[in-house]
Amino acid sequence: MEFTPIRPTALKYGPIIGVATAAYGIMLIATNLFTNSALSFVSWIISIGGLVLAFREYKSLNQGFMPFNTGFKLGFLTSFIASVVSVIISQVYTSLIAPESVEKVLDYTRMQLEENPAMTEEVIDMTMSWTSKMMEPFIAIPVGLVTGAIGAAIMAVILAAIMKKEPTTNV
Repeated sequence: MEFTPIRPTALKYGPIIGVATAAYGIMLIATNLFTNSALSFVSWIISIGGLVLAFREYKSLNQGFMPFNTGFKLGFLTSFIASVVSVIISQVYTSLIAPESVEKVLDYTRMQLEENPAMTEEVIDMTMSWTSKMMEPFIAIPVGLVTGAIGAAIMAVILAAIMKKEPTTNV
């Protein structure tokens, strides 16, 4: 059986997922809800939901079939595109639109560290220095892309295994 290319589906759903997750993350920062760890899981739900829609569309274009390897490639490419879009939007927001949001996150991080009685002021200062450097665009963008690729691979493997449907071969 000849399958349709994955690229059109990935190029359709990747940007949608990326914009949705970036918008959600920006909303959390803008409303000071980024401190609620339970709400951060919603971005995973957005990503998984978008991938499920991409897989369903791909399967509908292929008579209901999607082999595991094709599902993995589709999931990885879609998720990686979503990561690229999300990282770019997030960096534009934190660098150009609302640079004070970085300070907001850093202040919260310092507060969390200071609540730990085992942390000395020296360790807190060193941790904050590294955290601040990690939030600079020339580091945050590559780190975001690498972590996005890792997350993409994990989600792609799991969802492709769940949603695969191999075509039957008549021998």
